[in-house]
Amino acid sequence: RGMMISNLDEYIEIDSELMNCFKGTILKNDKVKGTEFPVLKPGVCTIICTGDVTRIEVIPRWCCL
Repeated sequence: RGMMISNLDEYIEIDSELMNCFKGTILKNDKVKGTEFPVLKPGVCTIICTGDVTRIEVIPRWCCL
């Protein structure tokens, strides 16, 4: 379960809605392994990192009608 990201060059953007990973406009799906894209639900969410991770940023896509 979940997603494993490896061999990053600076950063990666994970778009769970589009089910793709990017660095800017370059597709980086080859850096990701796993069975599902992350979905952050209300409550406590756990993200586990190893290596030289200096920052994790979550940018929500709010939709209001």
